[in-house]
Amino acid sequence: MKLLFSLLIALTTLPAVAANDALGVFYTPQKTVVMITQGGVQSRLQQWLKYLGAKQDVQLVSKDKSFNMSCVRDVSTARCQFRLLPSDLVRYNDKKIEAHIPLQELGLNDKGSVEIPFASANGDRLDMIVSDGILHFYASKAR
Repeated sequence: MKLLFSLLIALTTLPAVAANDALGVFYTPQKTVVMITQGGVQSRLQQWLKYLGAKQDVQLVSKDKSFNMSCVRDVSTARCQFRLLPSDLVRYNDKKIEAHIPLQELGLNDKGSVEIPFASANGDRLDMIVSDGILHFYASKAR
């Protein structure tokens, strides 16, 4: 019984795994919307917003408006919505989308490298990587 109780405590205190992210990738060849919600003060999405320097809300739009990120957060939850349109910055390949946007174009300073992955139980994925002053955004629809 002690072993079972200890295992239960260990499982409830482990950080959430990527496959449990509330992530949806809504793909069409003309426009893709990616939505993600995560609870928890130390969630990866909260850490992403902290990296961006966001106090509560943040809105980032590329100059050509092909990349739009809108996020809100409170103490316990963070939510982001991304809208992507095909352009020189945003490339579509079947149900895989990638964008490479200079941080300066988004009005951000380079604070060093960071990589934040997300995945849903149905296989949708989102990876945001900042390196060498560029935001590399990868999203894919599983089905």
